[in-house]
Amino acid sequence: MSRENVEIVRRLNAAFNESPDEPERWLSHYEEEAEFHPPREWPEASIYRGREEIGELARIWARSFDEYRWEEERIIDAGACVVALWKHRGRIQGSADWVEQEVGTLWFFRGERIARTLAFFSWSEALEAAGLSE
Repeated sequence: MSRENVEIVRRLNAAFNESPDEPERWLSHYEEEAEFHPPREWPEASIYRGREEIGELARIWARSFDEYRWEEERIIDAGACVVALWKHRGRIQGSADWVEQEVGTLWFFRGERIARTLAFFSWSEALEAAGLSE
């Protein structure tokens, strides 16, 4: 991996945070046939394939919130992938209630595009999946 891939993850997150319900602003960082693997606890599909499915997942998720963002805690060049540790925060649609949760993601690249993303609802799981420890 390279410093450039770390920066791609940062740019994707910045674009997502500006417009989470407009995936066309950040989907260009993914390959056409990329895969997104949500956390194993995710109630819907276990794999979202292609930009269209990944974008639809983001639209559905973002619609649940009046405000939503992923805040970067740490991004690590782990050699075979980029590991990102986030706090996702959102105000539930139509309420004053906020949710906040740790999310860890592994980003695998083919050239300058994301080929596969693995997501976890804990930082320790993400680090373990990348062969790292806290």
